[in-house]
Amino acid sequence: MGRPKKNFEEKMVTDLTFVRCNNNEIALIVGCNDQMLRIRLMKPLAKRRAEWRKWLREQQNAAAKKGDPTIRIRQADQDRADHIPQHQAVCAIQVPSTDSPHTDLEESPYGLADRARLDACYRRYGRDSLSVRSHIRAELPDLSSDQLIPESWLDYAPSVQRPNLPPTHPVYRTRRIATDLGEGVGRDSTEILVRDDYCVLDLIAGNALSLANAAEEVSRLARVYAVDASRVSYDKLGIGRDFRNHLVRRGLGDAVGYAGSGKPQDRKAFSNLRSEAAWKLRRRLNPDWALDPTAPLVTRQHPFYIPPRDWWALLREDLEALTYDLVGNQTRLIKKEDLLARLGRSPDGGDAMIHSMAFD
Repeated sequence: MGRPKKNFEEKMVTDLTFVRCNNNEIALIVGCNDQMLRIRLMKPLAKRRAEWRKWLREQQNAAAKKGDPTIRIRQADQDRADHIPQHQAVCAIQVPSTDSPHTDLEESPYGLADRARLDACYRRYGRDSLSVRSHIRAELPDLSSDQLIPESWLDYAPSVQRPNLPPTHPVYRTRRIATDLGEGVGRDSTEILVRDDYCVLDLIAGNALSLANAAEEVSRLARVYAVDASRVSYDKLGIGRDFRNHLVRRGLGDAVGYAGSGKPQDRKAFSNLRSEAAWKLRRRLNPDWALDPTAPLVTRQHPFYIPPRDWWALLREDLEALTYDLVGNQTRLIKKEDLLARLGRSPDGGDAMIHSMAFD
């Protein structure tokens, strides 16, 4: 005989999102498990969180009207729309780089914005990124513009179907295994992610995996998916300092160590390797990303598929919570400790997903 259905009031549950409770915390409060919560109330919870973001933007605008110096600049557009007299309105002068007289030149003789520079920025960051909107278009982005991966992209990824490919297709040579090592306590778990350029193939998680067991699981997955040792990577800091020895014993001595705090390939654009890898993930999940923005139909990438298996709900939460900001001209991903506080747990699946993009 099955267990009786748990009853709870939808409004009471969704209202908990307004005090920034994550799904795990809400499940504990109402006395159910988070899987039941996601199955029964995924859409109402997402709607309520969107309402919270709208409310926060309204509070931000109210603070601007009161003179908050960190927010007041955003009031300029609203004052213009409301026809506030110039001597009373907040004034902001916006001069986009696209107004440069040399945008039709390949290289400006005076160092002004030219076609080469603009195209490079569009390719690197994306036309709708915070960096392009701030530094190229001179826009004042709203609060949600710093979300790394839009919710619509996360809605799209599970709906994509991976094509049937012949065994000789080049995509099989792009397979990778990324291992995010947990400390084996409480909210921290080890996650082993397998993917290729087209999709996530597998994700193994557990907070009871020892280093030896994790290495054995990596070895098994490498055999199952025919992943070369040089395309296996692992956290090399913390307990990861001893993990390589376990991999070597299993014939994976060519595995590559990863440190998110390490130096990125593009040191001018990103604050660390983790931020750069996250931006690669953003590009890969963008359904409209094209290598050459002037020829999008020809150079648009193949959609990336994330199968909606039992681990997808938590992975989606991890990815949806990612934000970024700009430090000078460098893009910086939200700190892991801040992300942990936001989620109420360690974002291990998201970390593994980002990690898997670091060496592409």
